[in-house]
Amino acid sequence: MDSITGEFSDESSSRASSASRRGTTRELALCSTATTRRRNESDDDYLSRVTHLRLQNKGISSLDNPDVFDACHSLKVLYLYDNCVESLKGLEKLQRIEQLFADNNVLTTIQGTLSCRRLQKLHLSGNSISNLCGLETANCLEELHVARQRLQRGQCFTIDQASIDGIKDSLVLLDASGNGMGGTEIEGILHLYRLETLNLAENDIQEMAQVVDLVSSLEALRDLDLRGNIVSRMAKYFERAVTRCGDLLATLDGKPVHAQHRSMLQRLDRHKRSEARKSAAKTLARSNTHAPIAEPGAQREDSARLHDGDFSKGHSHSEHQDPAKKSSMLDLNPSLRTTRAGVRFASSVGTSSSTSQDDRDKPLISWASSR
Repeated sequence: MDSITGEFSDESSSRASSASRRGTTRELALCSTATTRRRNESDDDYLSRVTHLRLQNKGISSLDNPDVFDACHSLKVLYLYDNCVESLKGLEKLQRIEQLFADNNVLTTIQGTLSCRRLQKLHLSGNSISNLCGLETANCLEELHVARQRLQRGQCFTIDQASIDGIKDSLVLLDASGNGMGGTEIEGILHLYRLETLNLAENDIQEMAQVVDLVSSLEALRDLDLRGNIVSRMAKYFERAVTRCGDLLATLDGKPVHAQHRSMLQRLDRHKRSEARKSAAKTLARSNTHAPIAEPGAQREDSARLHDGDFSKGHSHSEHQDPAKKSSMLDLNPSLRTTRAGVRFASSVGTSSSTSQDDRDKPLISWASSR
């Protein structure tokens, strides 16, 4: 660095570029901070005061040089994006780190490689992480950016339950867009009850019930983006989501959610649900009725048929059979005989001896007399 202009010289930039291909070095760190160096200050003393270190776009692949980060006791913000970093191993001793920008590297995990106790912002978008773990102690984390992970076909991004438990009381912003997440993968997000901004665009959310679970569980949500999901193309998607959301939701898929519109939709939804409950109760009451009541018209029709001699209703199916079958039934049952008028009489066969002959010869129905 030029001591007069404070800018990087071509020579120092060339050395930094050469060193970055081998990994981080102390020389690279000394050239990557804007902290003003005191006169005659040693490298160790200088690095111990550095709070921001800009190592982005340096072609770095390794961070495990103890001569660099062991000396950065006061480091709070580290820029590592647009490199080739495969592991964050070497950052364990950065106990004061608050913001880490490690987008667009080749990370597959951060577990066991990062002190998270003071971490407030974590940017990991554009890596190759399929299961995010290692945030069990990140109870100060407010922002988590994990969008567009470069995963193999069939893989989708998830956050393990231990990490969910570690960040649920502090996280207010989550960007997990473009990760192929479906209903199973977003279940853990429902526990992040303090979320105010949630970006799940370009995922695999297909069912309206999943959207309802999100907006009804995350009551502090202000901004929700689900663009590019299958569910966002369904009919009445916007209205149904707004109906079930909390009172704080201000934007959905980049569109404003007005309080009056939300209140109107919620009143309409309550009315529809009330009518549906009433209809269900009526249906249940009808299904519990054992004997349906005949209509008055049907009763009059049955009475008229009885007076006209039509006895077909209320009798067994055998009386509607053809004459040949009726004849065979009479032959098999000698207790029945028929007069010329077609009225059946009970014969004396099998009757009690105490019954008179006149009673036995009485027709079952006094049809002839009524005529």
